[in-house]
Amino acid sequence: MKVFVQLVAALVSVIAFVGSANAITMTPDGNNLLTVKFSVSAQSIEYNELYFRLDSSVSRGRYTGTSSLYNGNNLLGVHEAPNGIYTRFVRSDSIFAHQPFAAVVVDFTSIANGTIKGVYTYLMTSGSRPDTFLSFDAADFRVTTGANNSGFLRGVIEDISVSRAPVSVVPLPASLPLLAGGLLLVGLVQRRRRGN
Repeated sequence: MKVFVQLVAALVSVIAFVGSANAITMTPDGNNLLTVKFSVSAQSIEYNELYFRLDSSVSRGRYTGTSSLYNGNNLLGVHEAPNGIYTRFVRSDSIFAHQPFAAVVVDFTSIANGTIKGVYTYLMTSGSRPDTFLSFDAADFRVTTGANNSGFLRGVIEDISVSRAPVSVVPLPASLPLLAGGLLLVGLVQRRRRGN
């Protein structure tokens, strides 16, 4: 009975959280692709860090994923993220490049100083249990930029959404239908010989 009460209490808290207007819920086998369009002002000196993170979230189970950073249609960097959405991208001459903990080094030269507009995606690839999920309020997602550790500027989230990532279809090998046709033909020939 005690376990049942705890389960109901946990379920009610999750439903209350997910029921808010800006709630986003991700699961490995459902809506698993987070897409965030953002803009952030670069500082007077050339920036060298971009951070993406959640302030608060509700989750069950451990999940893994892949974070990607785009400038327009150009892919700047991909980061395998085994511990959640938190991702840090740094440029190759960054003072942090020698210790890229939770970071991936990318080339930012295609982004000019001024307002940085980009797209960040997080693809949840797997969960540790069948009911793994992550829920958070869209307003809690943060993007910030830094310059040589001299301070950080918070960016603006222009659009944030979650969807089901398209499943890549594995093409059927071209030789497989030929093999099946050949086996069928051999079977028909053998049947005809037995009939004679």
